[in-house]
Amino acid sequence: MRADVNGSAEFGVGNAANLHLAASTAIVDVPGTIPVTQISENPVTKVAGHKYTDDIVTESFTYEDGHLIVPDKPGLGVEIDDKKIEKYRTG
Repeated sequence: MRADVNGSAEFGVGNAANLHLAASTAIVDVPGTIPVTQISENPVTKVAGHKYTDDIVTESFTYEDGHLIVPDKPGLGVEIDDKKIEKYRTG
């Protein structure tokens, strides 16, 4: 059995979960598409698949040779920016 993990419009938390799932599951061997998570203060690419001009995580994901690098910090490897949660809150 073969599988892929694709993202659609997740913010950094969802992208981190997708990356960890893909990296930890042996049957995930088909290339997929996960949007590039980046924050406005540190854009990592202008040409790769990114859906937003900003994100609610504190750091952009590392992007090298057309690949996102799986975050290696505790948990999913991302931290939430509380100020951006307030900034983008809609209700």
